[in-house]
Amino acid sequence: RENVDIPCEETSNLGTRSIKNYSLRGKKILFYGDSMTESSACSNNTITTKIEDKIDIDTLNYGIGGWGLDQIFLLFKKTYNLFNNESIFLIGLTHDDINRMMLKGRTTNKPYFTVSDNKLYLHTDHISNNSLTEYFEDYNPKPKVYMINLILGKLGIRDIWNAHLNKKNIEKKKMITKLILKEIKTIKEKNDLNLFFVVFYTSDYYFGYKDWKINFLESQFVENDLGYIDLKACLSDYVKKNNIYIEDLYIKTHPNPKGNDVLADCIIETLIKQNLLI
Repeated sequence: RENVDIPCEETSNLGTRSIKNYSLRGKKILFYGDSMTESSACSNNTITTKIEDKIDIDTLNYGIGGWGLDQIFLLFKKTYNLFNNESIFLIGLTHDDINRMMLKGRTTNKPYFTVSDNKLYLHTDHISNNSLTEYFEDYNPKPKVYMINLILGKLGIRDIWNAHLNKKNIEKKKMITKLILKEIKTIKEKNDLNLFFVVFYTSDYYFGYKDWKINFLESQFVENDLGYIDLKACLSDYVKKNNIYIEDLYIKTHPNPKGNDVLADCIIETLIKQNLLI
């Protein structure tokens, strides 16, 4: 919402997370994403504020905690044409943003896509002004899931069935992701946008291998000629050079203010190499 004034959670006149207001005119950096973009820090220490302070270009924080690629895409699609094409558009993603696309609700009901005839279909009929109440009253899949698993367990086929469902779900996630990225590519090329994806890592994934979701995302970026910034190598280099622990840059699973500062430098460095910043 616009003009929220809660300490550490302020929003601007444009509904972005910030302690200041913005004009629609002039070159901007628009940063879309989930909680990694929104940042686990007060408004003056978010990743977007760090970028803005370092290069003196308005950097708008369109990150929303808990969102998936589908919701991030819908907000980008709704707002990108408010800004001139000299602006820079960043879309931040984590591994879990693909999983969240399969949900009809998380903390409340959310829009979601299905695919038919290789086309995306958006579903919003389940969302209303009372959707938060309705979500807890009507959308509660846990008892259903428990009963199904109980029956399948009795029949001795639960593991086989769950593996089958997981395989089907992975294919659905891949197809929706492919189609969303193709739409973003079309918007980028049609409007000649300076657009990059930013791959974030939660602290628990920093030490682990890249799971199929990160590998798949990056393969799709390459296939669609979409530029991207993978922040893992940058974090790794910083940790080694400064002889610190990765935990020094995180609070729980998200970057702390210092972590945001390091990541801001990584992003700025890439944009300079792309001749998008002087």
